Parts: sequence; structure tokens; C-alpha cells
Amino acid sequence: MGALHAAAGSGSPAASANLDPAPQKPIGFKDQVVIVTGAGRGLGRLYALEFARRGAAVVVNDLGGSMHGDGADGSVADQVVEEIRRNGGKAVASHDSVATPEGGAAIVRAAVETFGRLDAVVSNAGIFGSVDFEMLQPEEWRRMLGVHLDGSFYLSQPAFRVMKSQGYGRFVFTSSSAGLFGQPQEAHYAAAKAGIFGLSNVVAIEGEEHGIKANCVLPFGFSRMVTETVGGADAAAQIPFLQIIDPRLVVPMVVFLASRACEPSHHHYSAGAGRYARVFAGLGEGWLAPAGSAPTAEDIAANLGKVSATQPFTVPSSIVDEVMQISMRRGLGQESRPAAASPLRFTADTRLADILDNPQAKAVMASHYPEMKTAGPLLRMGRGLTLKQISGFPQARMSPERLQTILDDLQKLQV
Repeated sequence: MGALHAAAGSGSPAASANLDPAPQKPIGFKDQVVIVTGAGRGLGRLYALEFARRGAAVVVNDLGGSMHGDGADGSVADQVVEEIRRNGGKAVASHDSVATPEGGAAIVRAAVETFGRLDAVVSNAGIFGSVDFEMLQPEEWRRMLGVHLDGSFYLSQPAFRVMKSQGYGRFVFTSSSAGLFGQPQEAHYAAAKAGIFGLSNVVAIEGEEHGIKANCVLPFGFSRMVTETVGGADAAAQIPFLQIIDPRLVVPMVVFLASRACEPSHHHYSAGAGRYARVFAGLGEGWLAPAGSAPTAEDIAANLGKVSATQPFTVPSSIVDEVMQISMRRGLGQESRPAAASPLRFTADTRLADILDNPQAKAVMASHYPEMKTAGPLLRMGRGLTLKQISGFPQARMSPERLQTILDDLQKLQV
């Protein structure tokens, strides 16, 4: 049902055929401000240097701790700042921890107070460690989630507020294939990274009407995460795959997602060894039990093939999409409109389709829902539903007061 698929296209062989890329304008960051956490070493350092090279003012954040989350060393971030400045760029160091609300707020404050705005956040800070699930200690679990998941929240929330006030922003969160597909001895790390996947989705949905886009990168890059926790300094010599995951090959994906050129939002991309692919949660068609029946466990077993099938599938853009799929298959919202009804007689029982098919009425709805201009949440509610039915979904944000205001404006068209 809610299976995860990695794909460069839509799941069909024809969709993944090679296409000649269209010429693109250079992607620059002049007069833009970018925060990169975990920017003192590894991938984060490479991101920071590239943003600076492309003209961004960079907040280089790094606590300077070990890969396991111990200690602190301010020189780690300072050295990257010095490198950027030597090359003519702008940067400021931040030694705050992402794992506290105060730290996240301080990082955002450093951007705004030093450079006057905030255009993009690359949430990259993290720690790592391997332990069998049955031996995993609560403090290890809490530390891992504290840096990765809590840290992503503590940073993105104050940044979101700044971006909302500007009417623009880009978030690049860091998830992991370990979190989505699983990896032995990484229950805590996987849980944290899977949580970031979900966090990014909601930031994208809520940011849509404010010009904010949020995406995830799932990187494969040889770094100290490998040398300090998995295989030692000579790991690459022993494991061929490590030889091809040059961390520099992840950088283009992150730079694009943080740029004004990035139109996608609510997406997740795997990047490694020069292969870039969208990762998405797909919803199978499933088995629909007969209406009015009371399915049993035996019925599930008998229909497990249909329940488990991954083809055909859709890619919901929010929980609303799945709710609508179920509702439509059950026949909800498909009642026909009385033949005598006028297209301009708008009531709470008017279908969304009738509003969207009327240019004047659609303009009224767009004035109440600016996100409609970018195919926002309201359009996903289902054209067959009435305004009253749509107002029952919390995601529609259509309070009784808002519904009445919309109806009042629609009824003015009938005068």
C-alpha cells in the first residue's frame, strides 16, 4: 500500500527514456544568504564552499563535535569561513548546536543580523553510530533523534518564519536511504531520517502559498561518517562502492534545490556516484472490500495479492489525496447536481468543480486561497466534493467563518 519507490521517472519504462536536457541559465546566489549546518567538514563544507563560489553569503554552522556527538571545536567552522573569505566570499561562523531550540534560533539570527535576510537553509548537521537493535540504549536513541530530527525542526521553524515574511525561501533537508529502506544496526539513525522525510513534506505543504519550497536530499558521499564509524581510513580500498561515491558529486543536487531555479517542492532526491533520482512514497490501488461488508482477517489473506501490489500506483501529495481516493472509490461526493440549479447560484452545497469551471467564481476562490494559483491544497480536495464537504477536512483550513465569507463573496456574483 504505502510502498516506497526510487525512480527517475513515473515508474513506467517509457517514462525513463533519455531526453536531451534543455540549456539552462547559470545558477547564481548573488545577494542571497544561505545557512549550511554541519558545514565544517565533509559534505557540509563542500556545500558551503560552492554556495560562496556562486555568490552567496554563507552562515557556516558547525559545533565541531565528533561523529558520535561528543565534544566541540569552534575552529572547524572558523577554518571554512576563512577559506571562503580568502577566496573573496562572504561568510560568518556559527558554533551553535542544532539540537536545542536556542541553538536553532541563534543560527537563523546570525543570518538575519549579519546579512539582512535568509534565502535558503541546508539542514545537514548530523551524527552517526551503529548498534544492534536489541542493544540500542535509550540515551543513544535520544541523542540521534535530538541532532537529526529535533535539530531539523529547531532550525527550520525560525527560518520558516523569516522566509514567510519575505515571501520566499528554500529548504534542503537531509534524509537517508537508510531511513526509508532500512539498514542493519541503524534503528535510531533510520528513524530520525525517516522523520525528516515527513517533516520536509509538511514544510513544503505549509510553505507553498508563501513562496517557500522544501525538498530532501538522500546523499551517498564518502566522508568521515564512513571512516570514523564503519570501515576505517582504508575502507575505500576494500569496498569498491566507496570508491565511486565522491562527495563532490552530491553538491550539484543540493545547490539546485537551494536555488531560485528550483521549481519542485515536496520532493526527495537520492544523489550519489553521479546518479540522481527521485525517491517517493507510492500508494498502490489496493483491494476495495464490498460496500457494507465486514472484512475479516481471512479476507485480507485471500486478497493479499491485490493489497500488496505496487502497480498501478499514485504518488499522493498529502494525506488529503489518499482520503480523496478512498472517498471517490466509495462514491462520496459524486452526487449529481439538481438539473434546475444555476451555475451562478452558489451555496455550501455547490461542488468545487462548478466553482472552478466559472472564471469569476474561480477568481473569488483564488482571492481566499492564493495557493490555488500553484495547484495548492484546495485543488486536491476533489472536484466532486461540495464546499460543505471540503470544509470538513482540517487540511482545507476552511473554518465556518471562512466558508461564510467565501459564500458571501460568491453570492455577490449573482446580483
